[in-house]
Amino acid sequence: MTKEEIEAYVVLLRDELDRERQERNLAVLEKDRIVNFWEVTKKNLEDSRALLSKKERELEDADERHQLEMKIYRQKLKHLMFEQNSREAEGKKESLQGLSNAKDEARAEVRAIRNENYTLKAKLRQQQVQSEEAVKMLKRKHELEMAHIRQDFARQTEEIEQRAGKQMAMLRDQVDTQRRVEVHMTEEHKNNHIHNLEANHERAFANMKAYYNDITLGNVSVIKTLRENIDELRSQLARIQRLLDSSQNEVVQKTIDLANMEKENSHLRHISKLYESEKSAHMLTKQNAKKTTLILQKTEANLDIMTARFDGLNKMRNTLAVQFERILLEVEQRMSLRSLLVERKLKHLAQILEAREAQINQLVISLEGDQASVNLARKHLENLLQKKNDVIDELQYEVMRMGKAYNELWSTCQRRLVEEMNSPVNLGIVPVKVNINLTSPFNAATAMGSRIDNEEQHSENMTNLGPPKDGLPKMGQGPAGMASVAPF
Repeated sequence: MTKEEIEAYVVLLRDELDRERQERNLAVLEKDRIVNFWEVTKKNLEDSRALLSKKERELEDADERHQLEMKIYRQKLKHLMFEQNSREAEGKKESLQGLSNAKDEARAEVRAIRNENYTLKAKLRQQQVQSEEAVKMLKRKHELEMAHIRQDFARQTEEIEQRAGKQMAMLRDQVDTQRRVEVHMTEEHKNNHIHNLEANHERAFANMKAYYNDITLGNVSVIKTLRENIDELRSQLARIQRLLDSSQNEVVQKTIDLANMEKENSHLRHISKLYESEKSAHMLTKQNAKKTTLILQKTEANLDIMTARFDGLNKMRNTLAVQFERILLEVEQRMSLRSLLVERKLKHLAQILEAREAQINQLVISLEGDQASVNLARKHLENLLQKKNDVIDELQYEVMRMGKAYNELWSTCQRRLVEEMNSPVNLGIVPVKVNINLTSPFNAATAMGSRIDNEEQHSENMTNLGPPKDGLPKMGQGPAGMASVAPF
């Protein structure tokens, strides 16, 4: 071992010795702590044991005191039970004595009540006897009073009957005299009435006799006139019979005429029904004519409105045609400008391609000795040509898409104008939107300078044989992150 290794080993041993010393010191400290903790815990254990023994002695003393108190309380309870029993016995004796005394008192009271009842019954009997005697005395007095009252009443009735008899005799005399006067007056009135009736009867009999004489004379004249009338009636009857025969013939003729008239009437009714139907049809035609006139008026009004709308639509169509022509001119200008820009780009790219081909030829001539560099340059050139071909294909696709969009816009405008000729609403034409994912990577307005810078940087990289830098913009976006072709 060399000196340095030994010194290093010594240093390691010293470090290990220091570490062992530290560990020993820590172990000693831990041992001292454990010993101190053991002593403290031992002391605490002894204290707790002493406290536990003290508590046990206190518990035993408390148990002894409790047992002693229980004995004392049991003795007190026995004394109290004895006193309670003695008191209950004394109470029972006292209650029995009081009950016997109460029974004796109740018996004495019952005897006193019975004696009082007997005395009261005797008094009641005496009072009943006295009341019966008083009632008898009152009955005798009442009978005497009733006898006196009957005598007075009989005397008063006799007096009243005597007075009533006298009054009845006087009334009979008055009524008899009044009856005689009334009978005499009625007899006089009857005689006068009989005399008047006899006179009236004789006068009526004379009148009746004259009346019947007149009637008999009138009946004779009437009989004569009736005979004459009968002769006339017979002649009239014969004439009427003849008229009846002729009238029967007329009735037959009239029935025939009536049948004919009924036929004519049915025919006329049929004609009237036809007339009514024609009349109703005529009324319906009138109503339909009125409706048609109203409809005609409405159609004329609608025609005026539609003519006004048609004039407005013609004006709108003319304005739309002018706007459409203007838009088409703008689109043609834009398309021509875009095509011009695309042609310029193609020319510029062709020039750049020729310059690059010349540079490539020079590089190939200069790198004929280094085959790896030639292969790398060839591969890079193929990639560049592939990118250029892709750009050319996309530009051609962009030109075709713009032409297709132009044709679709033209056909859509024509179709919408034809469809909207009958309605002045919804004449707005939605333009054909361009999908920016299919647009060219070039922007005609801003991408030319950046493309030239990128091409120059790429040529410098080719001359320095460094790795090519991807300076082309992304597909569908310009160099500034904008869409290459703005939508219409």
